[in-house]
Amino acid sequence: MDTYKLCYGLLFICEVAVLYCNCQTTTLTPIDPEVIEGDDVTFVCTVVSGTVDFVNWQVAVNASTSYVTPMAVPNGACAVSQTTSILTNKAKYSYECNSTVYQVTVKNVQRSQHNVTWSCFPQGQASGPTSTINVQFPVSSVSITPASTDVVDVEENTGVVFTCQTSEARPNASVTWYKVESGVTAPISQNITTSTTYEDFSVTTSILRFVPSTPQNGLQIFCKAKNSVNISPEESSRQTLNVL
Repeated sequence: MDTYKLCYGLLFICEVAVLYCNCQTTTLTPIDPEVIEGDDVTFVCTVVSGTVDFVNWQVAVNASTSYVTPMAVPNGACAVSQTTSILTNKAKYSYECNSTVYQVTVKNVQRSQHNVTWSCFPQGQASGPTSTINVQFPVSSVSITPASTDVVDVEENTGVVFTCQTSEARPNASVTWYKVESGVTAPISQNITTSTTYEDFSVTTSILRFVPSTPQNGLQIFCKAKNSVNISPEESSRQTLNVL
């Protein structure tokens, strides 16, 4: 009998614990989105278990700077602090929520927001799922050196070295070389070396060593560059060879 009472008592305690633990769990989507500069991105925080009075949005700009913004639904209306929340900046953010879904839209994402991390977690917890913005932007220009408004002097069978360098871009850019000879444009594929430097963006440098012959006097050299964000490639100026 005593054993029966003990087991019954433990079962009752477990049932009460499950009933009142209110173990909140949240999910966050999208995870680590790739966003083209100038586009919007919307984060959706969903409470999938338990009930909450509010959730916290945390925005980590870098290792030393972060913001925490509570979001609640008092009286059925989505609300944030009008004095401390960054979400009150309507030019940069919009938000909406109900008792289970809390949503924030980051407007007109800029490259300075690359690697900014968003997270959401319910009241009573210190952390939750995270999502980091990966801002992508196209090659905006490409330059060629040596660059001349007249002609580039080069001795026959000696060669000239051209360097093509892209503007900042993300992701990496590809560079293609071309020559224009007797009005016909054709790609150049030989004697080319390419390298890329990385910071929060990439700059691609391509070097071409071109050895002309006398009949190629007046030939033009140029390069094009693009990454996956570019609709069409950027083109350098065209350099005309004066073969000596």
